[in-house]
Amino acid sequence: MLAFLLAALPLFTTTTSSYFSANYLWHRNEPNRIEAAMAHTLGLTEWMDVSVNGRLGLTHTRWHTLEWSSELYFPLDKYFTPRLRIGNVSHLAHGTHHFGVLATAGTRTPDLFGTHFFLDLGLFKRWVSLSTSMPIPFWGGVSYTEYDIAAAIGLRGRVADVYAWEVRASNFDDLDTHNFNQPLLQLSLARENVADKSQWSVFFRNDFLLGFGLQHSYRVGAAYRMAM
Repeated sequence: MLAFLLAALPLFTTTTSSYFSANYLWHRNEPNRIEAAMAHTLGLTEWMDVSVNGRLGLTHTRWHTLEWSSELYFPLDKYFTPRLRIGNVSHLAHGTHHFGVLATAGTRTPDLFGTHFFLDLGLFKRWVSLSTSMPIPFWGGVSYTEYDIAAAIGLRGRVADVYAWEVRASNFDDLDTHNFNQPLLQLSLARENVADKSQWSVFFRNDFLLGFGLQHSYRVGAAYRMAM
């Protein structure tokens, strides 16, 4: 039955794209590590897309983190996109994990000289287990739950229809959501190949921990995206 559904899925999709990235993370309180991520997005209809994401972090001696998420996008309008996401982060080195649900609605301004401002607002809930790092929600029970606001603001722009850039401040990325006192700042630069619908990009990210001595972590990486 599963094989039949997987075989039939392309019949119900309009577009697909895949994303691969790798980065090096410097962390003050934990071992530095390499992270590898991948994502696959399916355009189910003109107004609904679904993506599946995964990320693995490893140090020179062990697996450190394993993350996965699945997200539904509803591009109802060029300027309005609600999203709903579930995801799990396993801290293999610590023996803990958390499962979360995130709901956001995003909007953006019209382009002005190739640049627009974007804003995403929402809420998330997270269930934390301190007894196991299994990547299965609620495995080992729930130690406590958390609620918080999710937000992202920034600017995106294009240069000569080939190059793109983004400056983003938020408390969530494609796989994990942080508390509101743990924002991240990310700068991305990309070059697109219009002929084969591919894109290469590089990014720099700074994760803050506000109110606790400003203990930061940094990521520098590269990514590749291809559409079909």
